[in-house]
Amino acid sequence: DGLSELVGLAVAAPFRRRGIGAALSAWLTEQALDQGCRAVWLEPGDADVERIYAGIGYRRIGEKVNISMSL
Repeated sequence: DGLSELVGLAVAAPFRRRGIGAALSAWLTEQALDQGCRAVWLEPGDADVERIYAGIGYRRIGEKVNISMSL
């Protein structure tokens, strides 16, 4: 379907705030697009992480809705 999800990326606490996560995310996104994906999507964990992804070109396209039913 030409879609790829970027998931499970984390930077160890002593190495945060150095641009490592942004650089790795940008590289992984570029690799996916170079291999024929037409879109890469992700679910940032919080507003700070969302700002990191916005800084490398991601943009918000909507919000996830979770629903459940008690049985």
